Amino acid sequence: MAAMLLLSTHIKRFCRLTFGLSALAVAVTGCDSTLAAEDYDQRCNVAADCTTVLVGDMCECGCDMGAIATSALPEFRADDADARDACVFTVMCDACWDTSSATCVSGKCTLVK
Repeated sequence: MAAMLLLSTHIKRFCRLTFGLSALAVAVTGCDSTLAAEDYDQRCNVAADCTTVLVGDMCECGCDMGAIATSALPEFRADDADARDACVFTVMCDACWDTSSATCVSGKCTLVK
């Protein structure tokens, strides 16, 4: 699990670099506009270690939520910005009114609806 998280982090950082280089490089590396909570650190000890984030395709108007460790929020925000930059069209979406919250269950940040 830790190796997959580390590899995922390195791929994301590489994708961030390629966004600035060329659109072709982004296509070749397989970077896209979809974010998943599972790609970020979800380890926790207490509920305060967790936060909710918008997941799914950032180029669409979805309101799917996920839970990640609060410590992973800066990385998530950077990836969110990169994912939105990868969108071909700018879409104006209504606000999401999801009332889900994040909590810690057995050492993993989990979404509670």
